Amino acid sequence: MGERVKAGQQIATVGNRGNSTGPHLHFEIEDPDGEIVDPVKWLAKRGASIVGLD
Repeated sequence: MGERVKAGQQIATVGNRGNSTGPHLHFEIEDPDGEIVDPVKWLAKRGASIVGLD
């Protein structure tokens, strides 16, 4: 938490462990106050998009 990442850097893997219905990735962004923000909007503000979101 609180780490900076660079474009193209792997930050996670997708898998199916524990009690889940299938492979997935939990991706969450918190603002400096610890509030959870919408990652799609956060990335879009910074010129990034998520492939396969449709």
